[in-house]
Amino acid sequence: MKTVQLGTISVIHETWLPYAAACLISYCNKIPEIKSNYTFNEPLYKYKPVEEYTELFKTIDVFGLTCYVWNQAYNDQLMSHYKDVNPNGIAMYGGPNIPEDIELAEQFAKEHPYIDIFWVGPGEKLVSNFLKNIDAPIQTHDGGFGIGWNNVEVGRKLYQIETYEMPTPYLDGTFDSILAKEKRVKASFETNRGCPFKCAFCDWGGQARSKVTKFDMDPVNAQLDFLYKHTNIAELEILDANFGMLPRDLDVVKKMKANKEATGNNPKISYSGLAKNGSKWLPEIIDIIHNNLDADQRNLKVSFQTHSTKTLKVINRANINNDKLLPLIDSFKSKGLPVTSEMIIALPGETADSWLYSLNKDYELGIDFMRSYFLNLVPNTEIYTKQFRKEYNVKSKILAFPYSFSGLGYKKLHNEPEFRDERSTYEFEEIEIMHQCSSYDLPELLKMFDYWWFYHNFYNARTLSNSIKYLVERGTTVADQIKMFYNNLDNMPLMKWLVGKNRDIITKIFCDEERTEVQDLATYLYFSRCLRSDEIYQIWHHKESIVEEMSTIYPLDVVKSDVNEWKKEFDMSMYGTDARMKNANIIAIGHER
Repeated sequence: MKTVQLGTISVIHETWLPYAAACLISYCNKIPEIKSNYTFNEPLYKYKPVEEYTELFKTIDVFGLTCYVWNQAYNDQLMSHYKDVNPNGIAMYGGPNIPEDIELAEQFAKEHPYIDIFWVGPGEKLVSNFLKNIDAPIQTHDGGFGIGWNNVEVGRKLYQIETYEMPTPYLDGTFDSILAKEKRVKASFETNRGCPFKCAFCDWGGQARSKVTKFDMDPVNAQLDFLYKHTNIAELEILDANFGMLPRDLDVVKKMKANKEATGNNPKISYSGLAKNGSKWLPEIIDIIHNNLDADQRNLKVSFQTHSTKTLKVINRANINNDKLLPLIDSFKSKGLPVTSEMIIALPGETADSWLYSLNKDYELGIDFMRSYFLNLVPNTEIYTKQFRKEYNVKSKILAFPYSFSGLGYKKLHNEPEFRDERSTYEFEEIEIMHQCSSYDLPELLKMFDYWWFYHNFYNARTLSNSIKYLVERGTTVADQIKMFYNNLDNMPLMKWLVGKNRDIITKIFCDEERTEVQDLATYLYFSRCLRSDEIYQIWHHKESIVEEMSTIYPLDVVKSDVNEWKKEFDMSMYGTDARMKNANIIAIGHER
């Protein structure tokens, strides 16, 4: 018997069940030939010093890890140590961070000489076929590559899994040992795989992955039964790329509601993505989740990314019509329920003016909270290709963050504003970002983030939301108010200081160098949490200065009333990821940190 160790390790979320690795184990154990010749250890899922795995590594014949941008550096550390301890063991990498492009694959293999084989695409069939033919020369296995060889044929066949082949790790005991010892975990499950859209920044769709495979409902329902019977499963994430797109998705949430009523268990529900063009089933689905289940966010989340038609075309998203979501938005607003939008700041094709238009458009639509993200460049996306980079003059860089920051939040920043971690790069998480393209350079980026700074801290955080509304009702748009603010910035010392700190962070993140190691907590929290550092904390403690300075833009009595009301309603202890009000219906709720 050979021993196989698989793992999906989250450096930050250590209670997240290792679903990807468990799916491989579940699939393989259904094959008698593998079941009788291999023993699978409990999948790895927790970050700890690699030396603690030394004894385990001596016993492992095959070791495989799921690679994402956020755990790649740690995976490299772990695998390098494994091969030092057990040079005859077979080391495998799979997951979204493994490039399918031939040139990038060869480069990736050379950068990881301790890996014997890299898998591209869903691993169930690839790994199971490998285990059944493990004695064959390593370079003969389909769907894999290594240094000097590549057997990957990119196409739908590579990414295809049949409807009846759904792995069932919850039902076959794969997670039993973890659930027996963990008091609180977050579980993931899927009802389908694939995405019909081809957004340039996302690896979910694309030509090879665009077919949606719907898994049979019997195993889907059986796994839901299992999940709701375990009280320590506190959170449940639906992994479908477009949940609510299919009529049967309504049956799924009805099943979840029935299970909650039958067991009394009510795990918090979240979803990776809702139907991007909406659907006639989506309103009822969201209504059931919000009124009968414990929704992670009791609000409608719409993923616009941008309102600029030019930018939408550049990112291959012109076929996703933002206007199709307006009836759903209106329905929520009519019920007094909050609506959150998701945007990506500094997309290729975006300019400061087009980003300002998006901010203004969101406000006009009545969106209660805009959540913005950085654009991360990930393998197997259109943006990552040489062709796209050349066409749009893309320049990218690596940002590295200490793993030690993952457990720290804003309280630490408030107590130690200059907190730093200067340990070795071996303990860094690495992310690739775009810092320049044909539509923007650093000065243009600074303008974009200036506009975002105003909107995020004064509207999203509700610091001056009534003041903003006051001028909008009198004909001054949000875009015009933002310009007024920056035109008057030299007359506002506190605001100028806060904006200056923000600009320093942006300059540090987007400066033109191959790699930037972020060693201060303020920059880490800005990038990883909610695109702000400690502005809310400073505004909270400088009420009089805020009133005085912002009265150069708004009437004094309006600003004064606004800030006083905000200080009553804003829960400073909970603003961690997103500004949060005590009344949960006022604003979209984020995860507290």
